Amino acid sequence: MTTDKIFQLIKSHHGLTLKQIQSQSRKEDLVYARRTITNLMSKQNCSINAIAAKINRDRCTIIRYLKTNSDEWLYNPKFRCFFDAVCLTTLKLEIENNEN
Repeated sequence: MTTDKIFQLIKSHHGLTLKQIQSQSRKEDLVYARRTITNLMSKQNCSINAIAAKINRDRCTIIRYLKTNSDEWLYNPKFRCFFDAVCLTTLKLEIENNEN
């Protein structure tokens, strides 16, 4: 899955644009989007620096997201819903692509 597809999924599920995600805002839904994008891009073997550049954050933030995403998912039900909505769609798309 390409990074553009990841951003399209975030936009279709949560209505957030790339410009909003790259902004300096610390609104909850934008932070959840950045965490989700970081997780999905890292699973695609994107480098920390590439992820940081794409979401306009420094590499330390990306490292912190990667280290704390599992705890955030486990203990934060709002993040879990946000993340799962995008990831379930990702899985469905991958299954459909493999069937074709």
